[in-house]
Amino acid sequence: MEETKKEPLLLDFADALGRQKKNDNFLRNLLACHYDVQIVDDPDVLLFTHTGHRNRLYSCKKIFYTQERYLPDWKNCDAAITSAFCDHPRAFYFPYFAAHRRGDLVRSPGFDPEKILREPRGFCSYLHKYADRTVADRTRFFHALNRRKKVDAFGPAENNTGFTIPGVAGDAKLRVLRRCRFHIAFENRLTPGWT
Repeated sequence: MEETKKEPLLLDFADALGRQKKNDNFLRNLLACHYDVQIVDDPDVLLFTHTGHRNRLYSCKKIFYTQERYLPDWKNCDAAITSAFCDHPRAFYFPYFAAHRRGDLVRSPGFDPEKILREPRGFCSYLHKYADRTVADRTRFFHALNRRKKVDAFGPAENNTGFTIPGVAGDAKLRVLRRCRFHIAFENRLTPGWT
C-alpha cells in the first residue's frame, strides 16, 4: 500500500514559542499529522505568541497562539488560536487543558474514588511565581485559607515548604500537586472561555 505524500509546510516559531524545541513540540507535532513540516528560517507560516516582537520581522502568514487570556492584534496576524473565546471568523478556540491533557478527560474504567480518599495526602497546594498587586485577591485568599488550615505553597510566591518545583509544568509539577487533595487554581480576571 502506497503512503499518501503530505503537502510540505515551511514553518517557524517566534518570540516565546521560538525558545521551545522547534522540532518536537505540541503545535509542530499536531501539524505533522497533516503536513510534511519543515522548520526553516524563511517560513511560509510563522507561529508566535503574546510575548515578544520578533514576529514583526516576518512577512509570511502569521498565526497568533496563546494559552493565556490574551486576544490577538488582528493587524499583526492572519489567524489566531486562543484559549479564550474570540468572536472572529479567523479565530479558533483551543482550551489550555486540551493541549496538555494526558489520556481522556473523563474517568477511566475502574476509577475508585474511595481508594483516593484513603490515600494519605496533604490538604491543599498553591503554586505561583509571583505575588504582587495584580494578584492581590489570590494572595489574600491563600493567606485566609492558610490561617485556617495549612496550604502547601510550592512556588516562589508565598513559599512555605522550603521546596520550589523546578520549571512551570511537566511531571515534577504533577507529582507535587498529587501530594494534596485540593489545589488553589485562582485567577483575578474573568475572561469568557478561559480555563
